[in-house]
Amino acid sequence: MKRIRIWINLALVLLVAFALRRWGLAAESPGLEEIMGLSLAHGGLRAHLHSQFPDFAPPAYLIFLSLMTSIGGKLWAARFLSLLAGVAAPALLYLMGRRRLPSHAAGIAALMLAVNALHIFFSQEAQPTALFNLMTVAGLILLIRSAENNKLRDWLLYNAVAVAMVQTHRNGIFVVAAFALVHFIKPFLPPEPHVVGSVRPGRAVARAAINYGIILAISLPWLVISMPVDPPYLVTSVTALDFLAVFNRNFWFGVSTLIPFHLVFLAGAFYVLLLPPIIRAVRSMEFRIIAPLIAFIAALLLMFGVNHIPSERPISAAEAASITTPLFAVSVGILLALCNLYVRLSLVALALALALTGTVRQRQNEDKVPWNKLAVEVRRVADPKDLIVFWPDFTTTLGHYFLNEDYQIASAGELFEKWAGQPENPNVFFVLTQYPMEGYHANTFPGALSQYARTQKVWGDRMNQILQANTLDMATLRQWYQEPKSLNIIDAHTSATQFIFTPADAAFKDEKQFHYKRPDLNYDYEDGRRAVWTAKKDVELILPVTLAPGSYVLKVHCAPDYYQASTGVEHDREVTVEIRTGEERRTATITAETTLQRSFTTETEMKTLKVHITASPMLKLGRPENAQLGLKIYSISIDSLEGDNAF
Repeated sequence: MKRIRIWINLALVLLVAFALRRWGLAAESPGLEEIMGLSLAHGGLRAHLHSQFPDFAPPAYLIFLSLMTSIGGKLWAARFLSLLAGVAAPALLYLMGRRRLPSHAAGIAALMLAVNALHIFFSQEAQPTALFNLMTVAGLILLIRSAENNKLRDWLLYNAVAVAMVQTHRNGIFVVAAFALVHFIKPFLPPEPHVVGSVRPGRAVARAAINYGIILAISLPWLVISMPVDPPYLVTSVTALDFLAVFNRNFWFGVSTLIPFHLVFLAGAFYVLLLPPIIRAVRSMEFRIIAPLIAFIAALLLMFGVNHIPSERPISAAEAASITTPLFAVSVGILLALCNLYVRLSLVALALALALTGTVRQRQNEDKVPWNKLAVEVRRVADPKDLIVFWPDFTTTLGHYFLNEDYQIASAGELFEKWAGQPENPNVFFVLTQYPMEGYHANTFPGALSQYARTQKVWGDRMNQILQANTLDMATLRQWYQEPKSLNIIDAHTSATQFIFTPADAAFKDEKQFHYKRPDLNYDYEDGRRAVWTAKKDVELILPVTLAPGSYVLKVHCAPDYYQASTGVEHDREVTVEIRTGEERRTATITAETTLQRSFTTETEMKTLKVHITASPMLKLGRPENAQLGLKIYSISIDSLEGDNAF
């Protein structure tokens, strides 16, 4: 009867895991990591050794990926490998964990892993994460076996899995290092009655040191190759708060964005309710209970700690969460197993509700670059003789993957930095895609083309665009490409203009009053005009001028509307603006781009002009912008008074 129950439970775990992972196998366009990995698999060992980014397909993953692509040759075959690993991981956790984890813990942990939104996401991606998670499950159970039994066979099996883990994921070494910490702690824990025989602490530590020395020696060549690799895109610095947030966000809601507060609150409440079993687990000091908990926390801390070492590749909190998901599931399973029956059932129900909500919300995300659509549009509008230019430069790999050799393909860097003159092709198609990049290229590219070439948008989706351009002013474009921040389309001077101040001027470089350091807030994306947003309701500028006695008009070219190309979010606003110079003031309500004017007179020579601007109400932006915006200013000019300039 017990055997039948085991098989029924296993079948249920497999069914749930497969049902939740199957739907997305071909649902989304491939991502950068997937195409990079597939390109390495198609190129073979030589391409991998000479690749600039070998860590997109580490050696162990490359072997499996090459096998799958040789059978299917397409994206679905590579994703099917992740699907198999994703379904197998909770099943393996249940089978192997029954004998090595506390009673009921294996079943609960397997269920938690089967419904985990983050694990589901990577089980539908042609990335090494799902395969690594499967190895993590095996490694954790073999860790407990080898630490408790100290048998050669268990150590050999563990060593093989640990080496495979390091060779499967770029950050696998940190999970293995966390496992090593557990191994070195075990000899100093109180003896347990269910463990037969004992080994002196010194001998156990020596044996662990020898085995980890072997693991490191075998893994060292790959570590030397992969560790210094810089990412092709910008990875922002990670704070302690980011890592803490994964407990309330990624571990429950996967890659979902803009999670409502009540869901985050429920996730936090779940941990509060787990405090009694956490205390019970720490007091017990039973190895099978605390080993997964220590490994889980240690792995996260190691990855957070390495971000404080000068490096070009910080580990994002979401990436750290993705490779520790099995450890999270096991930790939750153990803690729930320590609760009484009614509390356990209630918390399992809450955990399932959170995880399934995360899975549903995750399906609504559309944050990937739609490469399938881009490729279709390029083939529709471009002839084989046309030049296709990709930006960022590393996306040429994706261009070759989707367009094969049917088109002449170049990177933007190659075009603007190496080409001496006009391209021979009558048309140049720029494929601009949305990846986090350092600098101002992303926010000024369409604007630069609109100003220095005859440009037409062929297709667009947020910051993913195809622009058709000809008659390129290569000299000016090359200068812009070398210093994209220099793009400064300013308002035209008139014969009456005495002074004009643009967002590039020092008058606006006050971080408390203006968002002058934010590329995403400093340019109108389509036409490249530079702007600066006020950061508070009331701002005061001190403009350096030299004005003779007379009458003048202060002109503030501004707009209240907000549009963020990266997210597609826009706000049409009605803003009340007050402009004051000295005792003179003017109030106006604006709903669109306009130029507000304020006449003033000076009877003495003026060296500075104080301008006080009030804009209300403020626009409060949540994540990811996290900013308060008042008024968008394009320029402030001072004209001598002529005709009807005053109002």
